[in-house]
Amino acid sequence: MTAALPLQRGAALPITLVLALGLAFLMLEGLGGAATQTRLAVLLQSRQQARLAAEAGLQTALQWLQVQPQPPAAPIQRSQGTPLGAGSHADLTIAHRGPVVLPSGFSLDLLRADHYELASVGHGPQQARLGVIQGMERLWAPTAAPPAESGATP
Repeated sequence: MTAALPLQRGAALPITLVLALGLAFLMLEGLGGAATQTRLAVLLQSRQQARLAAEAGLQTALQWLQVQPQPPAAPIQRSQGTPLGAGSHADLTIAHRGPVVLPSGFSLDLLRADHYELASVGHGPQQARLGVIQGMERLWAPTAAPPAESGATP
């Protein structure tokens, strides 16, 4: 019975080492998962800022188009900063896609309708980009003599 005791004492060390190695592996996996989750959260936030920048660009284009007396002769392209902070901006494109045919006798032919395509690409941190394209139709009353194009851009 005394011969079995030394064998049992020698097995404790390898079992303890295997358990310690298993715990260390689990801890490393947990740290790697936390780092991945952090990186995904940063990328998601960057994409959200790019979307907000693109929508802010669309709002700027809509406001600019509402005050223009005539449709732009050529597509207008502009880059603008946003109030979202450094690293976020929007690239805008406003394109006149032609007149819209109104029904016969609509408003006694005193109004004209035009179709526009507004495109905004928002840029956020971490090289995130998101594009938004929106169509718009605008009714306006043409003047007797078309006013000169204002050089202002959105």
